[in-house]
Formats: sequence, C-alpha cells, structure tokens
Amino acid sequence: MNMQAMLKPFFTVVIMLCITANAMAQNTNKNPKPPTPKVINYDELKTEIADLFDTEAYDKLIPKANTYLQKRTNDTVVVFQLTTSYFINKQFKQGFDVMTTLYKNPDSAAKMMAIIPLVIEKATDSAIAIPVCTEAIRIAPNNPYGYFTKAAILTDLGHYPDALAAGEHFFGLLKTNDEKRDMGIVYATVLFAAGESEKAYNIALDLNKTYPETPAIMEELAKMYRSDRKYTEAISLLNRLVIIDPENASIALRRMYVYKEMGNPEKACEDANNINTKFEGYDFLYYQLKCPSEFAKPILASGTKYTWAVENNGSEYNFSVTLSNADIQKELHFNWEMTNSTDMTGEVSIGKEALANATILNNYFKGGMGLQVMNDATSTVWISKASYQSLIDNNETGLDVGEGMENFTVVADDEFEEDDARFEQRVNLGDNNDKLLECIHITNEEGSRQLWILKNSANPLIVKMDLGWTIELKKIEQLQ
Repeated sequence: MNMQAMLKPFFTVVIMLCITANAMAQNTNKNPKPPTPKVINYDELKTEIADLFDTEAYDKLIPKANTYLQKRTNDTVVVFQLTTSYFINKQFKQGFDVMTTLYKNPDSAAKMMAIIPLVIEKATDSAIAIPVCTEAIRIAPNNPYGYFTKAAILTDLGHYPDALAAGEHFFGLLKTNDEKRDMGIVYATVLFAAGESEKAYNIALDLNKTYPETPAIMEELAKMYRSDRKYTEAISLLNRLVIIDPENASIALRRMYVYKEMGNPEKACEDANNINTKFEGYDFLYYQLKCPSEFAKPILASGTKYTWAVENNGSEYNFSVTLSNADIQKELHFNWEMTNSTDMTGEVSIGKEALANATILNNYFKGGMGLQVMNDATSTVWISKASYQSLIDNNETGLDVGEGMENFTVVADDEFEEDDARFEQRVNLGDNNDKLLECIHITNEEGSRQLWILKNSANPLIVKMDLGWTIELKKIEQLQ
C-alpha cells in the first residue's frame, strides 16, 4: 500500500484545519456580516432543468428539480421531468413519492406514471416500465392506465400471454367514450400480435363503427389489413386518412408502401412524388421504388463527357473523361483531365480483350504520359463484361483495384446502415436535369474498398468508388 497516498488526505485535512483555525483566531474580535443567501431565479432554473432533461443529464437534473419544487410545488412539468429522471435512474421509490405528492388522487398519479414509459424512449426499457406499471396498478387497481402501458410494453417484447392478460384488464376498465375511443384499439393490436386475429378484427371493426373517422383506430386497422395482405381494405382506409390528416407524412408513406407491396409501382411512385412535393427529405423514396421517371439510363456514345468529384488526402478536384470512340465490343477511346494541377491530361484506349475480360482496374493517372493502351487484363473507368456478368449471375467477382486481387460481393440495398451505402445522389444530365442512377454496390470482405457500378451491361461505368479516397460521378454531358 502506498503510504504517501494514505497520508496525503490526512495532511490536507490538517492543513485545512490549521488555516481555518488561524482565520477564526484572526476574526475573534470582529463581527463579520453573515453571508447573503444567493437569490434563486426560478424561471432561469426551470429553463436549466428543461435543458438538462432534453440532454438526458438526469443526475444533474435531480437536485436542481428538487430545489425548484421546494418553491413551486405544483409545477406539473418539472414534476414529470423529475419523476422521469428518477425512473430512468431506477430510483423508483423517489419517483413514486414525487408523483403522489403532487397528485393526491391515486387515479391521476397512476395515469401520469403510466404515461412516462409510453412517451420517453429510455423509459420503455422493461426494467423501468414494468416496475412503474406495477406501482400504477397497485395504487389504482381500477384505473386502466397501468394495465394499458403494461400490455403495450409486453407486446413489444413478444410476451403475449402476459400482454393479453394486461390487455383484457385495461379494456374491461375503460369507462368513458374518450377512453374507449383513444385506448380501445390497442387491445385489438395486442390480440392481433398474439395471433388472435378474429377477435382483434371484431374489436377494431366495432370501434371503427362506433367512433368513425378516428385516425388512430383507422391506422391500426389498416396496419392489420396490410399485415394480412388485405391490400384493398387497407388502401380504402388509408385513402380516407390522407384526406382527414393531409399533413401527416407517415400516413402518406404507409399508403405508398402498401401500393408497392400490392404490385402497383405507378401508384407508389405517384405517392412518392406527392410526398416530395409536400414534405422535405424524402427524395430517397424514388430510389427505393425505382421510379422510372426519376432514373436515367446513360448510353455509351461518342462525344459524351463524364465528370467525377474526387476527394483525396484533403484535396478536392474534378476528373473528367470525354469519349471519342464508344464501342463496348471493340474499343473505348477517351481523353481525360484532372483539375488538381496543370498538365493533368491524357488519352486512354481500352481494347477489345480488356473490355471483355479485364480484372485489374487502373485508378491512377499522371500527366504527360501520352496515349495509354489497355489491351489485356487491365481496364479503367469501366469494368469488363465478364466482371459485370459475374456480379449479375453470382453476386460476386474478383477485382484488383490497386491492392491485389480481392473478392468483391454485391451489397443489398438495405444491408449497410451508412447513409452512402446506396448511390442515391442525383447526377446532372445538363439543363438542370438531375436524375438518379441505378447501381450495383459491391464491397471487399473488410468493407474497406467499395464500388458502385452502373447497372447496365452495355455501359458498366464506375459511378462511385471509395478506396480510402473517393470519386463520385456528378455530371454527364453530350458535347456533340
């Protein structure tokens, strides 16, 4: 054991005591004024508590909220924030005490407690939600809210027998029309998830008849129809919902996906267009649905200029290729240019054998080299016919992109979570005509090298490449 480490706090305490004693001795004959208590600005404190809640700084929030509530005991917002903070920290008794101190009526306290796991994501954890629901049920056994939340949480967990029991409890405790209208459909959802479809439909249809034009009921019933592939019934409800709630993007999206699933791409793309007209951030839908009007299929033609944006070691510049001969069966001949420095131009000819079978990709160009002829195993800018066909037939191909031969496999559109996994960026085709390109996304085993190839056997162009540096197609122009 480190004796110095043990002694240091002791010496610190002794020194502090000596200093304090000395200060007290010096002030023996004086009458100092008592310290002025700090005045608390409760409006500012409430704002600080709200900021701490938003940033999930629950440990810091708790003492400040307790101080605040000593003065403003009936502030329901801060009570909610403090109770939630206690629950997330699993300090359940303290949270229960805060809630029941404000809400003397057990039904009100139970309702407010049971709401927390439904609206606060971190509180949906069953280790938090179930104890909260259990306490809500204990203090108000004839109130539906504790059972309601418990049924919802257990359904999400797939614990259907217990979820059904809780669902039956809360459904039987619904008294007012408002409760039946707003909460009853959840019991149908629990039943449906548990496989009791007939009973679920009976309840949902009865609620829809009793409380017509209620969006929550209609949405859940539409989900049930969609799950059972009863697309006509689902679309009928969703058509009405789009009229009732035209500002709800999720409803429009749901109808779009139902059209997609039922094999009606025209209506799905029509919905995608309407969604993009009304809401921001949904351009990716065109790619998901492969809407023909939004995609280009560039053909090989002499006089075509392709321009890529390059990012390499902090430098950004353009690389462009202009075709002078465009016969994919015999020869591709082009002039190239880079904008990163002067004299970065050249000329390349890819011959018949390379276009057919090349497995090596030349990705580095230098100025002053004159004409480069690629006639055997090496290609550039375009992959070979054999490599492309292997991707189509086998979902893999062997390529050397500069680090030796590697196996590259096709990545499904939804396999990567990264934003750039799909090539969803639009390419400018001139005159502000920006279109999407359908690509085959491939990656090596480690995911450290990736390519996006134009899905066109007659033009297997490298649209994008990430090899530690990136190149991405931005523009296609027809110069002649």
